[in-house]
Amino acid sequence: DATPWLKGVKDRIPFRNAIYNVLVKARNRRELAGLKFDEQYVVNRLGKLAADVVPTFYVLLPEAIGDLIACEPITRYLKSLRPDGIVKWLVRRPLAQTIETNGLISEVILIDSLKEGVDICRTAEKGGSAIVLWCRLNRTQCRKTGFMFYNDVNPAVDISNYYSLGNLLEAFCRAAGIPPLKDCPHYELSGTKNLSGLEPGSYAVIHCNSSEQARNWTAEGWNRIATELMRKGVQVVEVGTEKVIVSDDPLYRDLTGFQHIPDVVKTISEARFFMGCDSCFAHAANAVETPAVVLLGKYEIWDVYNPYSGEFAREHFKVVRAKQGKRVADIPVDDVWPAICEVKGKVI
Repeated sequence: DATPWLKGVKDRIPFRNAIYNVLVKARNRRELAGLKFDEQYVVNRLGKLAADVVPTFYVLLPEAIGDLIACEPITRYLKSLRPDGIVKWLVRRPLAQTIETNGLISEVILIDSLKEGVDICRTAEKGGSAIVLWCRLNRTQCRKTGFMFYNDVNPAVDISNYYSLGNLLEAFCRAAGIPPLKDCPHYELSGTKNLSGLEPGSYAVIHCNSSEQARNWTAEGWNRIATELMRKGVQVVEVGTEKVIVSDDPLYRDLTGFQHIPDVVKTISEARFFMGCDSCFAHAANAVETPAVVLLGKYEIWDVYNPYSGEFAREHFKVVRAKQGKRVADIPVDDVWPAICEVKGKVI
């Protein structure tokens, strides 16, 4: 009978993962202090161009809506180096709409995989005037092809330590060979529309699910919070790909499912406040300076981490953290409501 043996293997997997995490943390603590980063890679590449050559910057950051929003300051930094420079951003086709309002990007190059993006950038580098910002962590694997990307500019920034080095913007800046920027991202809203149809400031936007289960709270928790908000007369607008809130209250509005991302950001920008898990729309709330409550917990090896730069890294939002070593799903509902009452601007 193999059943006891199989059960023993399953029982050992959590223990094995725990040991792995401990070892990775220990390695990171030893290595982080000694890590060196080339923060002048892009500047040095610029210095090698003739004065009359207009540089073309290729930014390889093709996936994750939150990454795209968080790293908007990179385009401003490149323009500060060379106002006449041409910025081209490589992005997966389904996500291109995320950055379509950024007027500093001269061209959005649509790709279907990380490998395709790497190939385009390597070909461009042979042209002489192209400078590639390799905004990918070392040892990132292409989801579509299995291709493994190795970052030759700053290989020390990899998938096992990036949150130990700062927020998302800082990590991708280090990977690309520019100084770790501290700026809050901006999101250009020209030409966008509020999908809710509600009066600005009269509603709260809630985003319940990220693309990773480890970042998510419970359906029960979201429904209890939404119910309490509506009981207090606050209209609730739910966004995201998956509907979680179940309500027939006239104060509830469902905007889940496929929506034009810039329009969702516009809707968030006119909300009284935003509440959600660590996700792309939390980054959007940061970019449009909407007061927010964000739930954070253990993620991979990090018991405590902060993905956000700018205002979210200071005082514009209220973080509700799970207890040490616990995931977001372990946060009690009773810990969340006080944060809503305390968020900047006294939204409730």
